[in-house]
Amino acid sequence: MGDFFRKAVKNRTDDYHAILFETRLLGQKAVCISGEEAVKMFYDPEKFKRNGAVPKRIQKTLFGENAIQTLDGKEHLHRKALFLSLMGPDAQQHLAQMVRAAWEARIPEWEQKDRIVLFDIQHVKKKTPAG
Repeated sequence: MGDFFRKAVKNRTDDYHAILFETRLLGQKAVCISGEEAVKMFYDPEKFKRNGAVPKRIQKTLFGENAIQTLDGKEHLHRKALFLSLMGPDAQQHLAQMVRAAWEARIPEWEQKDRIVLFDIQHVKKKTPAG
């Protein structure tokens, strides 16, 4: 699906000889951008602010409150660096081991229950990949 949208945006910006255009997605007004110049503009903190761009109801379900997509400035850069530090194979393996250990530690508790709602227990503890 992502490839379809990427091609559609590129085709339309090429047709208009522009780096951006306004359209509607799912009934909502949206601005689409394409190309290196547009990316530089998008990442310019003086031109785009993330804070307040995502409705609270979406933050509470999809992204999480204070997610990287909702932060600006130093907070955004710090959180982005944290997530990028998790992208290497060693960090991913360590993170998977931490999550597995945390879930396995709760198995005795869960075995005593009739029902487990994963959404209610998915809260991730704040730890660094190094421990």
